[in-house]
Amino acid sequence: MYRVTILLFTIIVLSVTFSLHASAEKENVGILTTKFGNIVISLRDDVAPKTVTNFENLTKSGFYDGTIFYRITPGFIIQGGDPNTKNGPRNTWGNGGAGYTIQPEFSKLKHTKYMVSMAHRATEINSASSQFFIVLGNAPWLDGKYTIFGEVISGQDVVDKIALIKTDLKTYQPLDPDEARIIRAVISSQEKIQSKQSGQLTNSSDRGLQEQNEQGTGGEQPLQDMLVKFGSIAAIIIVTIIVIIISIKLQNRSKSTDIEPWEKEKIDNQIQIESAKKELIDMNSKIYDAKSELDSLQAQNETKKKEIMLVKKEDEFIEKELASVGTKDETRKTVGAAGAVAASINSKYEATKKELELLRVTHSTLKAEYANLITKLEFLRVKYRNPK
Repeated sequence: MYRVTILLFTIIVLSVTFSLHASAEKENVGILTTKFGNIVISLRDDVAPKTVTNFENLTKSGFYDGTIFYRITPGFIIQGGDPNTKNGPRNTWGNGGAGYTIQPEFSKLKHTKYMVSMAHRATEINSASSQFFIVLGNAPWLDGKYTIFGEVISGQDVVDKIALIKTDLKTYQPLDPDEARIIRAVISSQEKIQSKQSGQLTNSSDRGLQEQNEQGTGGEQPLQDMLVKFGSIAAIIIVTIIVIIISIKLQNRSKSTDIEPWEKEKIDNQIQIESAKKELIDMNSKIYDAKSELDSLQAQNETKKKEIMLVKKEDEFIEKELASVGTKDETRKTVGAAGAVAASINSKYEATKKELELLRVTHSTLKAEYANLITKLEFLRVKYRNPK
């Protein structure tokens, strides 16, 4: 039984090796040369063909040469591809593009660490042009909203170094642009089998790959043959490792199931944080509206007070005039007219007093609502800082 198992395993390994060797195909990769080394991006034209073609065309034209990663948010993304960052002032960084837009190509790929995706304005999914970003950590809230078109397969350490560059705390722009500059961007080709199995290449191998691209295709075939040959050996090693891992997992199934609740709790925690963020934004908006309405009522209150003071002065003036006129026959008409004016002013005075009382009640109610909103906002801030 043991020998039969070994024989079947050997047949599987050889079959996989032969299949990988026979089906090895070329794929294009983007190579971004920076101060810290090369970033090699595997381009996923199988899920985003139009986006990949756009990136390749811009790269081959030298569009990205000299641009910088102008937005560096540790733990989230580094973003580049804006031509304004070559020579334009800082306040224009982030507003540039290729002069046209491309349609999104959403797929089932997830925004996990080192995935490469197209940037666009938050409210316009059809506004992608030339800008792109590299994800520094899992960002599931971006899935289905931004087009993933590649993955960093070598130079992850270079991405991490750029993510640590000192930036302006408000704009996230690098203080020294040259540290975040893409010196040169090129498109090269390599075997697909190599990009999937080689893991992280060293910076020296990255430079060798770029030098090969710059020197033309004269020495390309021997290197490709060598990559396929070593790829076959790597395939045997990988299949063996996979079988061992599967055996270990079957023996320790209980341990793997213990991980699932932890992962679920992590996802739930992220969802709660995002929900708290949204509630916090909504509550800030409500507080701003309530404060504006409160200020308006206070202004009306002051206006009504001034109106009442004017009416009182008019009333006092007319009473003085009536007292000085007397009761002679020739002045009766004057007195009657003055009395009518006084009655009108008194009526206006009473109406204004009632309106002022209503304003005071509304003002008190609104102040109570405002205080409740402030209390709720503080609760949400604590909830956001310490989610369950």
